[in-house]
Amino acid sequence: MDATSTRHGACLTCARPRTLDDVHSLEWSSEHAPDGTIGFRCGPCTREQLWRIEALLAPEPVAAAPVAA
Repeated sequence: MDATSTRHGACLTCARPRTLDDVHSLEWSSEHAPDGTIGFRCGPCTREQLWRIEALLAPEPVAAAPVAA
């Protein structure tokens, strides 16, 4: 698998593909849903929503269309 693979999902907010390099970095944050599913947010989206995460509020809704990285 190469470093541009999207097998590892995409950002829940901006739909940026999560690459193999991202899997091994600490920049992305995980979001664990009550049903057991795990989603991920890229570093920029995590930082943008950090105050909501720290206040235990739900993150902003998912973007309707993917945004170019």
